[in-house]
Amino acid sequence: MLAKNPSVRPSASEAAETLVPLLPKPGDPAPAPVLDPDPTLPFRTGTGAPAAIPATVSGPSRNRRPVVPRRGSRGPDRTAFRALLDEVEREEAEDDAGSPAERLEAMLNSVRRPWGPCDPDVVRARLLCADRLRYAGDWPGAGGRYRTLVRDLDGATPGTQEHARLLEARIGAAECLIPEEDSSDRAFPAWQAAVLELRSLLPHAPQRVVERARESGEDFAEWGHRVAVTDLLNGLPQR
Repeated sequence: MLAKNPSVRPSASEAAETLVPLLPKPGDPAPAPVLDPDPTLPFRTGTGAPAAIPATVSGPSRNRRPVVPRRGSRGPDRTAFRALLDEVEREEAEDDAGSPAERLEAMLNSVRRPWGPCDPDVVRARLLCADRLRYAGDWPGAGGRYRTLVRDLDGATPGTQEHARLLEARIGAAECLIPEEDSSDRAFPAWQAAVLELRSLLPHAPQRVVERARESGEDFAEWGHRVAVTDLLNGLPQR
């Protein structure tokens, strides 16, 4: 009940349920040494039935152990997590994925469950971790993460940050299909659809997603789609 975090303190009902078994019962001996006043007297004489105790917890179940609240550990620090995200993005811009990216991978596991897989910071981290695998040449691993994100964010409202992350994941998933299948037959139509949707957001297309489209477009151009790629990217803002 003295826990600093209110969320881990027991409720009044839980506290009562734990304390009821400790009350003296009718016929119990007086405390020794004698107390004056004696707070046990009403209960030992049967005149102090726990009227002040909520009826729902007037006595514990015979088969139920008293509730003992556990001292919870402090949850993830969102401010520190966002600072790490910024650091990893700076590394990504410099093509130098290092220890911050590795720490992000470890921290992602600790925040994903309490915050949810579609929390904006979690989604941002999931994209960065997928990017890290892509840079390392783990195309199946990166592609799998992008595709999972696409499924999780499906139905995002156009113009929202969530939709921008969805387009970024779709572009990444399409790019990973090339080395995964050693072909652009499925990859290019998927990439093309994502870029066309990105163009529909003009003039408010997110710059980060535009840059991802241009970056991945270079790979598709090398796979024989240069004319189509050029036409698509010409409709996007320049860097």
